[in-house]
Amino acid sequence: MQLTTHSMVTDLSDWKDQRTFTQDHPQFERSQISYLMRQRFVNGLEDFDVVRKVGRKLYIHERRFSIWLDHLGMQQTSFGKPKAEAVSDHG
Repeated sequence: MQLTTHSMVTDLSDWKDQRTFTQDHPQFERSQISYLMRQRFVNGLEDFDVVRKVGRKLYIHERRFSIWLDHLGMQQTSFGKPKAEAVSDHG
C-alpha cells in the first residue's frame, strides 16, 4: 500500500509537541501535560500509543489522547464508586 502525500500530512498534523498541544487545547496546562507524558507507562498513554519520542522531544497524538481521555472517564465511572461488598463495617 502506497501512502499519498496528503494522508502523510494528515497523519503528521495529529502529532503535537507539548507547547503546541497546550496552545491548541488551553483546557490543559503545560505542566499537567508534561506530568502525564512522564507518567505515560503508568497512566495508560503508552498503551494507547499516544506519545512518541523523537530525539529528546515527546509528541502527543491528538486523536489518541482524546480516546485515552474518554477511556479514562469510563474507568472512573465504573471503578470510582466502592462496591457494597468492598466496604467493610470494621472501619
